[in-house]
Amino acid sequence: MRRIVLLAALFALAAPARAAQSPAHHGATPVATSALLALAPDRATIAQATQRAPTAPVYFITASAAGSGSINPSGVQPVTPGADQTFTMTPLPCALLDNVRVDGVDLGPLTTYTFHNVSADHTIEASFVPAPPDTIVATAGSHGTISPAGVTVYDCGATATYTIAPDSCSLIGDVLVDGRSAGAVPVIRFVDLRASHTIHATFVPAVKYTITATTGANGTITPPGATQVGCGLDQTFTISPFPCFKIADVLVDGASQGPITSYTFTNVLAAHSISASFVSAAARDTIVASAGPNGTIDPAGMIVVNCGVAQTFTFGHDPCYRVADVVVDGVSRGPMSSFTFASVNSSHTISASFVSAPQYPITATAGSGGTIVPSGTVQVDCGGSQTFTVIPPDPLVVPAIFVDGVYQDSTTSYTFTNVNDAHSIVAAFTVDYWIDAFARRCNSTGIKPTILGEGFPPDASYWFDVQPLHCDPPAPGAHLEKAGKVLTDAFGSIVFNDTPCYPVGEYTIILDVLGTGAYVPTVDPIACFKPNNATPTSGIDDLEGEITSEGAVLSWWVMDLSTYRGFIIHRAQEGGDEEAVTRDPLAPPSSHPPAQMRWRDATALPGARYEYRIEALKPGSGADWYGPVTLAIPAEPRRLALRGATPNPFGGTTRLAIDVPSGEGELRLDVFDVAGRHVRTLRRGAMSPGQDVVDWDGRDDHGARTRGGLYVVRLQGAHGTSVTRVMKLD
Repeated sequence: MRRIVLLAALFALAAPARAAQSPAHHGATPVATSALLALAPDRATIAQATQRAPTAPVYFITASAAGSGSINPSGVQPVTPGADQTFTMTPLPCALLDNVRVDGVDLGPLTTYTFHNVSADHTIEASFVPAPPDTIVATAGSHGTISPAGVTVYDCGATATYTIAPDSCSLIGDVLVDGRSAGAVPVIRFVDLRASHTIHATFVPAVKYTITATTGANGTITPPGATQVGCGLDQTFTISPFPCFKIADVLVDGASQGPITSYTFTNVLAAHSISASFVSAAARDTIVASAGPNGTIDPAGMIVVNCGVAQTFTFGHDPCYRVADVVVDGVSRGPMSSFTFASVNSSHTISASFVSAPQYPITATAGSGGTIVPSGTVQVDCGGSQTFTVIPPDPLVVPAIFVDGVYQDSTTSYTFTNVNDAHSIVAAFTVDYWIDAFARRCNSTGIKPTILGEGFPPDASYWFDVQPLHCDPPAPGAHLEKAGKVLTDAFGSIVFNDTPCYPVGEYTIILDVLGTGAYVPTVDPIACFKPNNATPTSGIDDLEGEITSEGAVLSWWVMDLSTYRGFIIHRAQEGGDEEAVTRDPLAPPSSHPPAQMRWRDATALPGARYEYRIEALKPGSGADWYGPVTLAIPAEPRRLALRGATPNPFGGTTRLAIDVPSGEGELRLDVFDVAGRHVRTLRRGAMSPGQDVVDWDGRDDHGARTRGGLYVVRLQGAHGTSVTRVMKLD
């Protein structure tokens, strides 16, 4: 009931109000909308109370703005009765909308306002105020700074620049602006600020810096190439010229430092470079040569030698004397007939001393396959004579005799007369071993030899010398140094090299097979060693196949153990398909590269012809292929035969190669001494047809070592017998 009375009162008030606002009733007293608002309980009631049919042809809404902003549309806007009218309030830059007042009533910061079903005149006023200042909070983690730091207040529209700087040995990790990554940037700039922000910088330890070291020819720098150096650390480089050269200059980051021998980068905070150049020293050195009583040295005295040139000294002694010792630069080298300073690059001294020699040693050695009597070291009285007799392994084999490294015309014996010096005599027979050499880089400019070889006694070791002879052989009897060592495997192939590094040049490698310390032509194999026969530094090299006493054998050199994880052998018989014949991949060798691998085809058929390929498996996936290598497998032997012993003479173990045809039944392989007494049964029983190898370790049936001398090995089967002779050394 009260609601109806109130509405009636409102209608009574509204009628004169509308009449007053109408242009036709300018004399009437207006009733303010605020009065209605004061009486009405809510806007909905007002809207309901004032909804009556319009009584004027047009109404006017007056729009205005105060402060830094605008209202749109603005001014007095005519509105058709019953229509809607919307107004938009927009602040200017760096201003805020503070309030919108409609017909005197504050409605707050409305960005739009709409008069609906206009049935009276209205007013709308927007007021704006300046925007408050903005703040930027800047912080930095450890190991760096941000500037300006902390809380900084900026006027609206201002520009703010922040600089991020890491400490020494640190880098910018990330910059977060309002919590979002902006990356590892050194500068952040805020333009036309309209809001507050946060900025935070983090830092990480600096990575290592690279120092690149290079040299010209004729010298080295250590360490060479690119060296990673931790931030703030020191790094020293050593510069060394080759013999007969000197340092010309050292450049550090392009600036000359002069001919210094070392340089240290301290507190490294950036990448650097260092390079060295070298020039000829054009020096001459002096060698002082002297001899004690009862002997001579040639040349003697003060010998001036150009740098890099070799100089040889020979020693002579009076009758019934011998060289006791040769001392080079204060170091004893033992008795020898000559000594060579290779590539002289400094001054030296050399002296020889002599002692009485009532007897002189003559060293007698026989190559594989024959004997010399007497053998070993024979002491001969001064002025006396000694005859040596050579026994070939077969009447058809013609031996070669070398006395002190010099070939002799005689082929059966040699007599030393009026012995007044130590001598050597070597009887050589068929030589079936060989060596080859390849160059590998061992530093930025040096090279070292990789020695290959086959046909040697199994599990043996040999010293070798490297001489600057431009790949020519040394003179017969020339002194051989122990420059390096090679080892052979169970197949007699060289599988290990202990080799030094040499300046770039052309060298001759001499393998001292007999261990005499003197070069024996046709017995001591040689190989050329120079830069242009450099072998690969990765993968595999020198894949070969051969038919040995043990059957078909593949061999190859692994140059880098990290390149492959294993090897699979594939085989295709002539006219057939290829198949993998290794059940599991062959593992790489465990020895230091380069290392040789060998694989024997135990399933090859006699008389067949095969083509082999190697699938080299990479560490992850994929493979490289090598080959093909073609081998013809010998047909099954037609007769029982002992094909010889290797090595012969031997000191440890010799290997006996056997041909076994079909139908031989039970076989016996026995060793006898020259008196016909039984020494050892090596094999007894049936053997598969084909080729086989049996070892004799020089022991008898009781396991005792036999004495040195000549022994007879007999192979006996159902249809024949074969005999060979072996010489065992003490």
